[in-house]
Amino acid sequence: MAGGTRSYQLSRRFVKLGMDVTMICSEPNKNIENKLWRDEIIDGVKVSWSKYNYDKSSSRLTKIYAFLAFSISSSFKLVFSKKPDICIATSTPLTIVLPALLLKLFRGTKFIFEVRDVWPETQLAIGNINGFIGFFSKILAWIAYNTASHIVTLAPGMKEDISKNYGIKLEKISVIPQGCDGDMTSASSKSKEEMGFKEQDKLVLYAGALEKVNGVSYLAKLADKSKEIDENIKFIVIGWGSEKEKLINLCQKKELLDANVFFFGPYPKKELAAWMQISDIHLALFTGPKVIWKDAVQNKFFDAMTFSKPIANNFDGWQTKVSIENDFGIYLQPNNIGEAAVDLVDAINDNSWLNSVERKVKPLKVKDFNRDYHAKIYQELMYRVTHDK
Repeated sequence: MAGGTRSYQLSRRFVKLGMDVTMICSEPNKNIENKLWRDEIIDGVKVSWSKYNYDKSSSRLTKIYAFLAFSISSSFKLVFSKKPDICIATSTPLTIVLPALLLKLFRGTKFIFEVRDVWPETQLAIGNINGFIGFFSKILAWIAYNTASHIVTLAPGMKEDISKNYGIKLEKISVIPQGCDGDMTSASSKSKEEMGFKEQDKLVLYAGALEKVNGVSYLAKLADKSKEIDENIKFIVIGWGSEKEKLINLCQKKELLDANVFFFGPYPKKELAAWMQISDIHLALFTGPKVIWKDAVQNKFFDAMTFSKPIANNFDGWQTKVSIENDFGIYLQPNNIGEAAVDLVDAINDNSWLNSVERKVKPLKVKDFNRDYHAKIYQELMYRVTHDK
């Protein structure tokens, strides 16, 4: 379920806890039948796919149209369907809250607003929205935060920012972070040789978005400097985004393409598992204003923990602090490529440290970032919200 890993993983656990779950989301691929809605059941979850979608390469106008069309069609679907006991509106984008607002207005259904990325602040910071759209987004955010029965964020910093910027009491906000998907590891029993590499190769995996906020030119520069120190270090890039072609061209210019930097995919998450397993270290990148990365909770961070792999971050955000405090991550200097390359090469060749990661992340996987544990917390939260008069 592309783009909806968290929602899917929690929803299927809600089903196991005895709940009747309906998930309304955008069709990840083009709807061949061109129906407004396509319904199916996945792992007990009733999924209604909307034909309105977009991808990372879509124009801003296309994205705005998709956001609004999805929100309007979802609102009609919710208002004229069987009344649910509770609704969880999970953002981004911010317009996802509109159906929940209308459902509360016309049917009296309470909703929990889950904030995965603090809009509109991050979008304003990178210039994606401004003017009237920026003004409207701020108003919609204020309405969403103040109308929701409860708010869930993915990191402590998000909770503090929402409370400070919108006057929301801290007790109205809970932190339920992203989690690890242990079932992914069962599909990952391949060796480096089977994936086309040598056993002595040290593999750095970047799996994720290739957008401006990721500053992916950093990867090419890091690979170039790392090659000068250790030619066995190879970078695997699996992902898509507006900066992919730029990165490929830069690697080609530096004579890294298919020599030290290799591009694959993108793949569904299950097919990614083998790459995550054979990699020696995972890489996370961000650039730009602090508001963008300080509370970053990237899937690649949790994927690294799932496979007991260390992670290298080039930003001093929440996930970087967690990984360093628990000694399974390193911080790469964003403005000093030479120093970053030395730190990466030292880390990836420290077999004692690499082998210790499994022991260090186990307590985090068992509780703090355990999806089953999160689902039970959510269940208790939903009970409190629905029974709070």
